[in-house]
Amino acid sequence: MLGPRRAQRYLRRKNIAVTRTLYKWSKRFPKLMRRLLIAQVRAQLPEHVNVDDGVWQRRALADQTEFLNRVLR
Repeated sequence: MLGPRRAQRYLRRKNIAVTRTLYKWSKRFPKLMRRLLIAQVRAQLPEHVNVDDGVWQRRALADQTEFLNRVLR
């Protein structure tokens, strides 16, 4: 077995490699990664929780609307 120091170094390198790979894939294949990540979230959440794909677009629109309302007042 590996000692604690070796295990920590190995796991750190592995985690960095996984993170870098996910980042590169996200830049290269954004639609695929979005589908995969949303599928992972759906798998981890209870069935009654609705994962809405468009929540960020609605949030951005709501923020813009709020900003315009403040400016127009």
